[in-house]
Amino acid sequence: FVPRYRREINDTLRVLGFRLEAHYKDAEYDEDGIPEVLAGAEHTIRIFGFGFVEDMVVTFTSEKGYHEDLCDFPAVKGFPILKESFSPNTAKLNIKLPTKENVDVYYICINSTGAFRHQGSEHWLQIRTYEPLLPIWVMIMIIVVCLMFSSLFSGLNLGLMSLDRTELKILCNTGTSKEKKYAKVIQPVRNHGNYLLCSILLGNVFVNSIFTILLDGLTSGWIAVIFSTLAIVLFGEITPQAICSRHGLWVGAKTIYITKCVMVLTFPLSYPVSKFLDCVLGEEIGNVYNRERLKELVKVTTGENDLDKDEVNIISGALELRKKTVADVMTKIEDVFMLDYEAILDFETVSEIMKSGYSRVPVFEGNRQNIVTMLYIKDLAFVDPDDNTPLKTLCQFYQNPCNFVFEDVTLDVMFRIFKEGNKGHMAFVHRVNSEGEGDPFYETIGLITLEDVIEELIQAEIMDETDVFTDNRTKRRRTADRRQDFSVFAERRGETNKIRISPQLTLAAYQFLNTEGRVEVTIGKENLTFEGGPFTYFGTQALIQSIGVAESPSVPTSTIGSLESLNLDAMLRHTFQPDYTVRATTEVIYLRIKRSLYLAAKRATLMERSQQSNEQFDEEVDKVQLKDYEIGNIFFILWKKMIQKVQDEGPQGNDLLIKT
Repeated sequence: FVPRYRREINDTLRVLGFRLEAHYKDAEYDEDGIPEVLAGAEHTIRIFGFGFVEDMVVTFTSEKGYHEDLCDFPAVKGFPILKESFSPNTAKLNIKLPTKENVDVYYICINSTGAFRHQGSEHWLQIRTYEPLLPIWVMIMIIVVCLMFSSLFSGLNLGLMSLDRTELKILCNTGTSKEKKYAKVIQPVRNHGNYLLCSILLGNVFVNSIFTILLDGLTSGWIAVIFSTLAIVLFGEITPQAICSRHGLWVGAKTIYITKCVMVLTFPLSYPVSKFLDCVLGEEIGNVYNRERLKELVKVTTGENDLDKDEVNIISGALELRKKTVADVMTKIEDVFMLDYEAILDFETVSEIMKSGYSRVPVFEGNRQNIVTMLYIKDLAFVDPDDNTPLKTLCQFYQNPCNFVFEDVTLDVMFRIFKEGNKGHMAFVHRVNSEGEGDPFYETIGLITLEDVIEELIQAEIMDETDVFTDNRTKRRRTADRRQDFSVFAERRGETNKIRISPQLTLAAYQFLNTEGRVEVTIGKENLTFEGGPFTYFGTQALIQSIGVAESPSVPTSTIGSLESLNLDAMLRHTFQPDYTVRATTEVIYLRIKRSLYLAAKRATLMERSQQSNEQFDEEVDKVQLKDYEIGNIFFILWKKMIQKVQDEGPQGNDLLIKT
């Protein structure tokens, strides 16, 4: 039985099937091949059949029916055919199915004659819908929150793990007040490195998975891939890691409670994994810098830290003490100022010691490599150079010990020895010489002092007033300062420094010099000229003008220019103004003497002559006194004998005594 209205339908229009061309996300199919699409989302389908016209409209109903039945209750409004893809046997259209309760399957209906006609209930003509897990606005909020946590976990992964345990200890002790506070907050968590790492990574993976699932529920295809990639890379990796790499301490301290919550939540999985990593990889120790790395660290960070160049040099020098030996910094034995054990402590030797400027002088016996003792300058305090004390006597009295070290001793050991001070601050460097035939022997090759070690420590030369070289290794000489020279006082008046000539040769030389030389003299306004030869002199008034020179300084005088006057400058204020001109016409030898020096020499000569005359007078007086003393003694002896004789003779002797 077929109703009448069915027979009136055009049999040429019918849908035989459809397929999904484009959909919001990947469609799912059940066991019968029925597609399932997201409700409320726009999808593109292509229908197949015959009798299609351009103005037909397609809709869907939730009621079952037969082919050509009327669709009395369409579920959605009609969807027109896309004309650019139309043909009599196929057509494409965009659909959006609603979400309704108790609706499981939708069926196709087509309107080409003014009414929608059912196309059948076969399973290949059915389409299902499903609802999203959460509302769209909730999903968007969760996606944003997951992206924020992903960004936080990525930043903490780099920021916290880049904070070394050693660095945190340093910050706890030497950082600013805020750095100390932040470091103390982070340190308990950072001490469990693998546990913290596993917790952060698990949290990051968890939020990224939720982010991907929810984003897949909102979109699909390349849009989901591109959006998720850009969001995770830009906002979940690059930006937080760039921030936390510079401010990891601050971010880690401010988010410490979130980190602890994540560690608690992921404890069942992250803690066992962290223990396994501890067993396999070992416990985290932290960055440890050896000497070379620490020295290089100080050098490369010079521009960023507040260390001066001298401070950097001191740090570098302290780190290199253990690498250098005394042979690298010692003064070679050939350059050491030394004294012979057989030397005499006369004025020349003492002045040479004082000129050297050293407070400790090595003493050798035989050759310079045989060091026997040390001479301290303070030992010369009670030594008179005029006594010509032998140096060996002084050395035997004080017996100052010598300290010997081998050439391979490092500077840190040497510095410790000098610091203790038990063996002084100077040591001789020797080595075992096994070259040639015979038994090996110790050979002294150099000298090292505390100053040499300190110079290597501060990486600079310590210059004092006694240094001859700026560097005892390069032998670069120092610009000599003017020093006191006592060698002039060491010149003896004996026969050592005198030129030995006979009296006859002295007289001949004196007479020869007196007869040599000629001058031309111009006198007065008339410019009278004459020549002068031997036995002529000029300008003596320039030396003795306005000065009354007494022949004896003991004779008092009231003259201002007297040699007895102490105001010698007043005597020299007068200027000699000659009225003649003297010009040498032959080669002459002259001696330049200052006027003050001449006057002082003349005064000294007069005083010496006066002293000599006084000494002669004193000698004569002593002789006279001696004679008077001898006469008195003789008279006293005679007088005593006479009294004895009177006493022996009795009364007659008394008369004789009275007469005497």
